[in-house]
Amino acid sequence: LIKANCTLIGDFLQLPPISTQSKNERLQKWQNRNYFNVVGIDTVNKAIGSLFVKPLCIQYRMNPAIAAISNELFYSGILKNGSKTVEQTFSDRWVLEQPLVLIDTSDSQPWMNKGPNGQSRCNPHHAMLAASMARHYLEYKRDEKEITIGVVVPYRPQKDLINDILDEALGKHSPQRKRIEVNTVHSFQGGEKDVIICDSVESEGLNTSWSFFDEGSKNNQSAHLMLNVAVTRAKCKFILLANMEYVEQHFKGRHFKDLLDLLKERGAVIPSSALGLGYHTIDEEIEFSRFGEG
Repeated sequence: LIKANCTLIGDFLQLPPISTQSKNERLQKWQNRNYFNVVGIDTVNKAIGSLFVKPLCIQYRMNPAIAAISNELFYSGILKNGSKTVEQTFSDRWVLEQPLVLIDTSDSQPWMNKGPNGQSRCNPHHAMLAASMARHYLEYKRDEKEITIGVVVPYRPQKDLINDILDEALGKHSPQRKRIEVNTVHSFQGGEKDVIICDSVESEGLNTSWSFFDEGSKNNQSAHLMLNVAVTRAKCKFILLANMEYVEQHFKGRHFKDLLDLLKERGAVIPSSALGLGYHTIDEEIEFSRFGEG
């Protein structure tokens, strides 16, 4: 027999691999699971107590204020910050150097529609707001370098809608357009940007009983993983767009509400109508919603 040592590196608080359903019984136990799930070491306490796990507790990506959100909500306080993470900052016109921003869209009464294929969901007002904010951040630099911008969403139709708006506004192949990446949470895993604008999408308009970001929804066990991925993509600023009134009334789980509470306590809270970006009248809503019609 040949003995071999194997080192596996990963994070059970990030999203597992996605796969189609296999009929092979040997493969089924691995589908949509990571190896931590399979061996039963899938919580912080179990990892700390295992002889086979060496936690890598120092993070070098995020401003400490951003890391503290994830540390408190998901990592049980074990994360430490690299010495240079305090330099992950820049000043903008809305909140100066504040790394945590909550944009409350309740005052604008956003509305959800079904996606072009009649499935999933999109939110035209949130899409226009996310696109406008992303365009605004094109103006900024950090250490004389252009900053990187990401827009993270839970649903593909919302991603497509925001991309359409930005393509129309900036030109699909323009250098400025290429500086803004818009994608789903799953696709952003492993990436990082100076600014992350996370659009939670959810609002009135559709009779939905679940949300990707709400672990209280039926059969949704990965909401906290999606939230963790979304937060930890940001280096200097994490900006969350959320209809706070809707979330308080309709979300059943705690993680997203706890995230809102931490952002309210430690960050800047701005009503969407106070951003000065426009797109708040009903006529403009109707005009821009055409981007979601396929």
